[in-house]
Amino acid sequence: MQKCLFVLMALLLPLCGLKAQGNEEVPLGTQLNYFKYGTGGIGLHNFGWYVGGKYGKTKSRLDDRIWELDIWRTRHPKEVRISNPSFINPRPYVLGKLNDAFFLHVGYGTQRLIFDKSEKSGVEVRYQLSIGPSFALLKPIYLDILYPISPNEPRQLTTRSERYDPNQHFENNIYGSSRFSSGINEIKLLPGLFVKGGFIFEWGAFTEEIKILEAGLAVDIFPQGVPVMSFVPEKQFFLSFYLGFHLGKRW
Repeated sequence: MQKCLFVLMALLLPLCGLKAQGNEEVPLGTQLNYFKYGTGGIGLHNFGWYVGGKYGKTKSRLDDRIWELDIWRTRHPKEVRISNPSFINPRPYVLGKLNDAFFLHVGYGTQRLIFDKSEKSGVEVRYQLSIGPSFALLKPIYLDILYPISPNEPRQLTTRSERYDPNQHFENNIYGSSRFSSGINEIKLLPGLFVKGGFIFEWGAFTEEIKILEAGLAVDIFPQGVPVMSFVPEKQFFLSFYLGFHLGKRW
C-alpha cells in the first residue's frame, strides 16, 4: 500500500510545478487554429499490450482537457505457456491460469505544455495526467480435457472443452487450450480505479495531422483483488510502464 501511495504522489507531483519553457499563458484563440483533436493508437506495457483513443479540447495555449478510453491486455508475471508433449501440435496453455484479464480504462485528465515547437519543425513535449474508473474484465479459461472414448478402450481418447479447475485438471489430462471464444458469455467485471501519468512527444509541423509517442506509468487498483492464477494471492495493485504510438487529427 505504501508503494502504491508513493507512485500516486510521483504521478501528481509534476503538475504542481510545470511551466512551459519560454511561454506565458495566452487567452484561448489568440494563437490557436485548432481547438479539438482526437487520436487512436496502440502500445506495449510490461504486462502486455493496449489499444485506445483520446479526445482533447484546448483550454489555453498551455493546457488541454482530455477524455480517453483504452483497454489493456494484462498477464500475470507467473504465466508460463506449455504444451502436452504426448501429442503433435497441441494448443499451448498456461497451467494454473484461471482467467484472461483485460483492464478497461475510462479516464479524464489534463495535458500541460512543457516544451513548444515552431510551426514548421521541432518536438513538442507535454505532461499528461488522467484518472478514472478501471474495470477488470475476467474471461474464464477453458481447456480441452482428455477422456477415453469408452471404458473398454482407455487408449482411444477424445477431448471435451471444460472450464479450468485446478483440482481436477492436470498436465496428464490436459490436451491444450480451447478456442478463445469459450467462456466469453461468462465474463465477470470487477470495478477499480486507475491513475496514469506520462509524457507526450509530438514531432513535425503544426498541422491538423497528429503523430505522437507517449510513455509513462499507470497504476490500477482493485480492492477485491484480481483472480488470474490459482494457488497465488490475488493482486490488488498493478504498476505498469507503457510506451505507445498514436495517430490523429485536429479540427
